[in-house]
Amino acid sequence: MRASRFGISILMAAIAALSASAQEKSAQFPTNTVRLIVPFPAGGGTDSVARRIAEKLQAKWNKTALVENRGGAGGNIGSNFVFQAAPDGHTLLVTAPAPLTTNRFFYQEMRFDPDKFEPVSIANHIPFVLLAKGDESRFRTAADFVAYVRSNPGKLSYGTPGNGSIHHLTALWFEKITSSKVIHVPYTGVGPALNDLAAGHFDFMFIDLSSALRLTLGKKASMLAVLSPERLAMADGVPTVREAGLQDLHADTWTAVVAPPGTPAVIVGQISEAIREAVLSPDVKGLYDKLGVLAVGSTPAEARAMISAETQRWAALIAETKIKLAE
Repeated sequence: MRASRFGISILMAAIAALSASAQEKSAQFPTNTVRLIVPFPAGGGTDSVARRIAEKLQAKWNKTALVENRGGAGGNIGSNFVFQAAPDGHTLLVTAPAPLTTNRFFYQEMRFDPDKFEPVSIANHIPFVLLAKGDESRFRTAADFVAYVRSNPGKLSYGTPGNGSIHHLTALWFEKITSSKVIHVPYTGVGPALNDLAAGHFDFMFIDLSSALRLTLGKKASMLAVLSPERLAMADGVPTVREAGLQDLHADTWTAVVAPPGTPAVIVGQISEAIREAVLSPDVKGLYDKLGVLAVGSTPAEARAMISAETQRWAALIAETKIKLAE
C-alpha cells in the first residue's frame, strides 16, 4: 500500500513539474521570431490576411513576426513544413481550407496528417456569392437563375479556380440540390477565372464576396445572391439563395491558423487570444468590412470543430462525384 502511495506521489510530482514547465514556457513566449507560413504564393487573399496578423503580433509581442510563402501542391508543401516544425509556437500555418480539409481526398500521398495539427484560430470567414456575367439580362434574380438552369440543362457554363476547389464543390452541390446540369470551365486561379467572367467567356461562378466586389463595383458582373444564412450589409442588401428556395446551399471560405502537433495548449491559447485581438482591432475589422470579410478570431476548440465539420461536409460529395484534381 505504501509503495502504491509512493508511486502516486511521484506521478503527481511529475505532473506538477510538467505543468510548471509549460507555464514557464508560456510566460516566456515568444522568445524569438515567429514565422507565419502561408502555403500559397504571395499576393493572394490568405497572404494578405497573414501579413495583417503578423503586423499586430509583432507590435503586441515586440518580437519579429514574418510571413513566409511556401506554395506548391495545393498548399501541401507549406503545410508539411509547419507539420515538421518544432512545437513551440514560433512556426504557424496560416491557410485557406483545402490543406486542412479537402486535399486529403485528392492527393494520394500527403506527408502530414491534417488532423494532428493543433488548431489555433479561425481568423475570418468570407461568404460566397452567386455571380453572373454583366450582360446576363435573363437573370434579374437568383430565382430566375435557378428556374432557367433547371429547365435548360447544359446551356450554362461556370468558371472556377480549378478542379476540387471549394468553388467547384459548391457548384457540384448546386447541381445536386437543383437536379440540374451546368458545364464546368476550370482555370488555374481566381484571377484568371474572374477576368474571363468579366469578358463574358462563361455565364456564372460561385466566388467569395471579397473577390466579387472587385467586379461588381466595376459593373462587369451582377451579384444575384449571397450563400449565407442572412443578408449581408457589405453586399448591399443582395438577397440570400435561401430566398430563392435553396435552403441547403451555403458556402464560404475562411482562414485558419494552426500550430505543429504537440504545441502546448497554454501557448496555443496565448496565440489564439492574440489573433482574436488582432482581427477584431478597429483598423483590421474596418478594413475587413470594406473587403467583404467577416472577422472571427475563434478559440482553439471552435477552430477544431469548424475544420472537422468542413472536412466531413465535403467528404460525401467528393466520394459521390468522384472528382479529381485533373480531368
